[in-house]
Amino acid sequence: MNGSFESLFYVSAANRERMRVLIDFDYADSESDTGNYYPIDLSLLPVLQELFESGYSEMVFEKTSNFPISGNYYICYFPVMIDNSVYSAVGLAYNWSDLRQSVVNTIINTVAIIVIGMILMMTLLMLFLYGKAIKPVSRIQKTLLEYAADKNTPVIVGKMYEIKSNNELGYLADTIADLALEIEHYTNENIRITVAKERTEKELYEAKVAVMTSQIRPHFMYNALTSIAMMCTIDPETAQEATVTFAKYLRENMDSLKQTEPVQFEQELDHLKKYLYIEKLLFGKKLNIEYDI
Repeated sequence: MNGSFESLFYVSAANRERMRVLIDFDYADSESDTGNYYPIDLSLLPVLQELFESGYSEMVFEKTSNFPISGNYYICYFPVMIDNSVYSAVGLAYNWSDLRQSVVNTIINTVAIIVIGMILMMTLLMLFLYGKAIKPVSRIQKTLLEYAADKNTPVIVGKMYEIKSNNELGYLADTIADLALEIEHYTNENIRITVAKERTEKELYEAKVAVMTSQIRPHFMYNALTSIAMMCTIDPETAQEATVTFAKYLRENMDSLKQTEPVQFEQELDHLKKYLYIEKLLFGKKLNIEYDI
């Protein structure tokens, strides 16, 4: 048992009416009663009495009042066996108040350690989420705002390629970089077409660019990324799904510039659903969608 005992005594099975004090830590008069006999009443100590009568070989415990001296004690009995019967018992008396306080302190310390451990785990988890999700999303948002202002393709491509996340955010960053390169390419191509082709072809190409630009306008991309960033902490699964959907939406916009044939209806419908899924993240319950096809 934990803690310091106050008394150590010996009781013989042959003489159960008294006990010999082996050690008595009486702080007022240290060990003054060592070796003396104290009378006892087994009717007040039912556990000790049962130990002698049952011949139980394992140690037992008993809470007492005013034994071995005045006060409440918790006693541990160690039986001494001879020929499979209890010959005597050695008792250790612990002060009940001290023992209870020791147990309470142990519980408090254990709970404090658990709480501190949980706080540390949550802190590490938040740092992990910040490094893997929130920080990359913030970098993407900031870079898109800068790109919307200066249209500097090399800068946005370089910053997107610096995001090395091996997850959907890394895929989204690569998609945005590719999209910026495609826009740059088709912008330059538009300049060459202005000189080399007829006006009608130029107007058709400009119409395609205008459609794509209207669908991927910077503030829409910024709002979508803001919603994804918020979802990273409150609903990681939805954030993952939204990131993939958003990346596919951007990729399909980019691919539409290369398409010369009419778009299949189900393909356009699927693309529309991706757009409305993102809008639903932004507006929540304010936006209700019904399909009647």
